[in-house]
Formats: sequence, C-alpha cells, structure tokens
Amino acid sequence: MVRTYLVTGSNSEVGALVCAKLKCTENRVVRVDAHGGDINADLSTAPGRLELAERAIELTGGQVDAIITTSNTNVNKPVAISNNFYGITQLIEALNDELRKSSTPRVAILNFYDETKSISTELLESILHATEKKALKIAQQILETTPDLAQQNYVTSQKALQSWVYETGQKKFLRKRKIFVNSVTANKTASASEIAELLIWLASPANQTHNGEVFNANALIELSPAL
Repeated sequence: MVRTYLVTGSNSEVGALVCAKLKCTENRVVRVDAHGGDINADLSTAPGRLELAERAIELTGGQVDAIITTSNTNVNKPVAISNNFYGITQLIEALNDELRKSSTPRVAILNFYDETKSISTELLESILHATEKKALKIAQQILETTPDLAQQNYVTSQKALQSWVYETGQKKFLRKRKIFVNSVTANKTASASEIAELLIWLASPANQTHNGEVFNANALIELSPAL
C-alpha cells in the first residue's frame, strides 16, 4: 500500500536520503524546505506554519500517513526556538486530523540534543508550558545579558523537542489513535544513511510498539532485524 510521507528539511543530508529511500519503495513523498521543496515554508512564524499545513493538506488530499522532520536551525538566536521546537510541534499538531485518517499514522523526528551541553531550565519550562512569545523573550534576554551562554538557546530548543516527544507519546488520545511519535538523536557514530533508515522505520507500519521514545545510533543495531 502506498503511503504519503511529509518530510521537512528535505534538502538536508539526512532529509534528502530519507526522500530518496522512500521513493525507492514507491511511497508518495511531499518535500518541505525553505527553498527547493514541493512546499517552501518558513517555520519560524505561526503564519508560515499554518500556510505549510494548508499546502500539505492540499497536496495530499487531506491524508498524511507519516511526518518525518529533519529540519534544524543551528544558531544561538531565539529563531532557533521558533524553528526547532514550535515549527515542528505546531506543524504536527496542525496535521493531527489528517494523520488520524491513516490506519498507521507515524511521526519520526530528527533531534540534535547534546546532553553534554548546558541548557536554561527557565527557558525549557517556558517553551514547554508557556507561550512562544514568552519563550522568545527569555531567549533574547539570554542572548543580550549573558552572551557567553547564548548556546543555551539552541541546546534548549533541542532538549524541549525531546521532552515534547516523551510527553506527546504518552498522551492517551494519541495512544488511542495509534499516532506513534518518536525521535532519533544525531549520534556522530552513525552515518546519515543509518539515521535516515531509522527514521523511516520508526515512521513505517513495521513500528508497532515504539511510541514516545528517543533513539540513538545504538538503536540501529537493536532494530537491525526489522530494518
């Protein structure tokens, strides 16, 4: 059965490999990026995210079987939070109804959180439990008042995304609808091809048990019989 996949960051190394591998298995792929995609989108703003969701619904006829996100804005400015957290999570939430139309809806997210780097606890709590406006205000304060800690903006955006995966995967309404949400960390020991394979497997019907989990390169070895 042909499945429809929405892939963000489709021009990145991993994103391009995901698209190529999916097309080899005759799946339908809708590529999303800032430029050169089937849909060109600005994930840093709420209107841009809404426009992307509307275009995705238009191009897919209102049914999306899986979303794979590989986009990443690697800067220490507040825009990293807008793109890396809100741009991804709000897109998934906006397409929730379309995902529910699939018999096996899946979401796989490439996450760049580095646990060896420090985060801002205040910023993390704000991203997860307050408004985007407040989170961006705190991020700007970090940038202006403690520039030596500016990297916390980027690292915290990735930590927040990882936390969101844990929380979302455990929500009862998602479990009931079998919308599985997982992420893969970008481990330096794994190749782009291996990361792409793991993302694809997690977003496929073959994944019948994993939900709300974060995998690293070692998971590829553990799941290798299924890949």
